[in-house]
Amino acid sequence: MKTKKALNEVVEYAKQFEGVPYIWAGNSFLKGLDCSGFAQHILLYMGLYDFQDRTCRGIVRFLVSKGARIEDFKTAGSLLFYGPKIGEEEHVAFAISDSELIEAGGAGSNCKDRKTARILDANVRTRLINHRKDFLYSIPIQYKEI
Repeated sequence: MKTKKALNEVVEYAKQFEGVPYIWAGNSFLKGLDCSGFAQHILLYMGLYDFQDRTCRGIVRFLVSKGARIEDFKTAGSLLFYGPKIGEEEHVAFAISDSELIEAGGAGSNCKDRKTARILDANVRTRLINHRKDFLYSIPIQYKEI
């Protein structure tokens, strides 16, 4: 997959949403986002998405149908997928460097409103790339050279 954006542009775009509440099945920066809603907004910004609401698995199927390849490493600019096994992806994040990612998370299906998100401290946040142990694979994106 190839975008006309530079990686630093996409990282800055994604980071401006840190603190947006995590809401299960959310796809709005105003109301709240879940992990796949956040990933879809990043892909849309890059010009690589049609913004039909999809789950993690739906995003994978869409990207693979457009020629994306699946890799087993974590690198800056890639989408990172997590879950118990391939075919059961439960989480997606965006690698903003080789050591950090940005994700919408913190509560899972229990978080359906902003009040609960505040209580659980569930939101769009930056974390170390290896904070989860259930990494499955990545989908790398090619960026414009600057």
